[in-house]
Amino acid sequence: MLILTISGHVTATSKRLIVSNAGNNTLSIIDTAKNEVINTLRVGVWPAGIVVDSDNNRAYVANHEGVSVSIIDTTKNEVVGTIKLSPATDSTYSGSPWGIAIY
Repeated sequence: MLILTISGHVTATSKRLIVSNAGNNTLSIIDTAKNEVINTLRVGVWPAGIVVDSDNNRAYVANHEGVSVSIIDTTKNEVVGTIKLSPATDSTYSGSPWGIAIY
């Protein structure tokens, strides 16, 4: 079961909630059984959308103002890579990602 919003993602198997904190460019990983933050990760500028690929133990975060995607290893709860995107025009803001999907 996947539940996805612009600000967070919950997976039924791991009992974890990932929430984007756009104001300080981080993600909070919350243990939903204990209702406590277990880790905070620095990602790109203005993280907005989150999607989890539970088959590959990865979460992907669209960084709106950073025009990039951060890759999170959900077994280790750490950032393992960044994909830099190209803006749609000369403005770095135009074409910035707001959401993300896996298909």
